[in-house]
Amino acid sequence: MKNTIYRANYNILHSLMVGVFSEKYYANKLLEKEFRQNRKLGARDRKFLAENLYDIVRWWRKLLTVCSLHESHFVNDKFFSDEDIDYILASWFVINGWALPEFLDKYQSAAEKAHARWKKNQYDFAVKHSFCDFFANKLRSVFGDEATELAANLNTQAHIYIRVNTNLTTPVELVSHLAKEGVEVEPVSGQENCLRLVVRKNLFITNSFKKGYFEVQDKGSQMIAPLLDVAPGMRVIDACAGAGGKTLHLASLMKNKGKIISLDIHEWKLHELKLRARRNKISIIEGKAIHSSKVIKRLKGQADRLLLDVPCSGSGVIKRNPDSKWKFSQSRLDELKNTQKNIISRYSKMVKNEGKMVYATCSIFPEENQKIVEEFLLNNTDWTFQNEILVNPKSLDSDGFYAALLEKKS
Repeated sequence: MKNTIYRANYNILHSLMVGVFSEKYYANKLLEKEFRQNRKLGARDRKFLAENLYDIVRWWRKLLTVCSLHESHFVNDKFFSDEDIDYILASWFVINGWALPEFLDKYQSAAEKAHARWKKNQYDFAVKHSFCDFFANKLRSVFGDEATELAANLNTQAHIYIRVNTNLTTPVELVSHLAKEGVEVEPVSGQENCLRLVVRKNLFITNSFKKGYFEVQDKGSQMIAPLLDVAPGMRVIDACAGAGGKTLHLASLMKNKGKIISLDIHEWKLHELKLRARRNKISIIEGKAIHSSKVIKRLKGQADRLLLDVPCSGSGVIKRNPDSKWKFSQSRLDELKNTQKNIISRYSKMVKNEGKMVYATCSIFPEENQKIVEEFLLNNTDWTFQNEILVNPKSLDSDGFYAALLEKKS
């Protein structure tokens, strides 16, 4: 049997589940808030809470099914009672080989029955891999025989990768710095500035992080910025910058020389980017909030390079963000595709003649990727296709991404 389940940790986990499944908050945001407010939690307690919450979110549908809870519990407008959650958690612990504490004893028999059903695993594709019907059907229609392996891969825990800030250090130096702080990382083949965390630890408390020596960034994500072919001195626009992971990568590739204009509709994300840039000792980034279409119009024809990391379904990053499993629908996908078409059509006008643009998503579905690019090229004959990358989370030990490099004719 595994370690003891302490009542205090259990109460926190119970509260987090209420937040995720009844109040519809994102698991990562709830954990961040809990860890920020409860500084006394040790590393083992944080590990217990994070791993169990994410895994329960990941296996939610299958877990409800083996607990013989009615299918209506799966719908996103269901509020769960305290007894519902106690029963679900008791079943989860038994399924994973934990001895139930006394305060969960009354669920022992029911939890053992749930465990037996879990082991039999006699369910259809959607329940077996714990996806909503829409996403399960989409996977099978798009990927055919590969869908089963892909679904299994999306249910694994994501590895942690870091990108070396080459303006401040080198991969060899960073490996040494982190080793002195008790953090073991290893090189990633084919990506010289990418390192993988060998044993999970809190990287954000290290001196190396505080000094700006690295950023946490998936290795698939690290393939996007280099495709844009930037150089020192260029004028670059990152038009959907968010908190700026790829913006910072572009600045590093540009050796902090030139100009990057980072755009986003959320000012708080640009504020976070400003803080990250300061820690990275990056000075070429200017953040601009998109309050109206005037911001885009004023930048017409000004960019040597344009990165469009557009809003998408997030289907490629499910193992890192399992909450997104339960937010897929045809209406949501249609809404996203309209947004993607609108962004690439309007924002592409910011590129100079002979300039380049990368259209990128963290989706694995062609209708958000190749189909959007193909339609754009059909309607904009002054653009040509140059290259593309497709990072499949099935074949690579990373999240899933797509990126297409396009060039504007003179």
